[in-house]
Amino acid sequence: MRKTTMTLLSMLLFACGGGDDAAPSEYPPPMPLDAQYTACGDVSECEVLELGCCDACNGGTAVAVHKEHAADVMERHSERCGASTACTSIGCAPWELSCEQGVCGLQRGSF
Repeated sequence: MRKTTMTLLSMLLFACGGGDDAAPSEYPPPMPLDAQYTACGDVSECEVLELGCCDACNGGTAVAVHKEHAADVMERHSERCGASTACTSIGCAPWELSCEQGVCGLQRGSF
């Protein structure tokens, strides 16, 4: 049992690590992201980005950013994933976006 658990953990760590062919990035992103990426006037301006090879329920990272900066954040901060990347399939409640005090935010909703 212990050997099986260790093998599974090793496989998961390897799978989410990006592999040798991964290009350098700033992953995980600094928390909080630069203010220019997260500034908002209304929640409709905000977007959730999953930056990891796996989604946030399965070991990755999710952030809330202004829609106009989504491509830049993805380019600079998304994890570079190798062809052998595999993720678990744990489900989570959907994200709920907010724009409070001029900053995009997110939290888990409920099922």
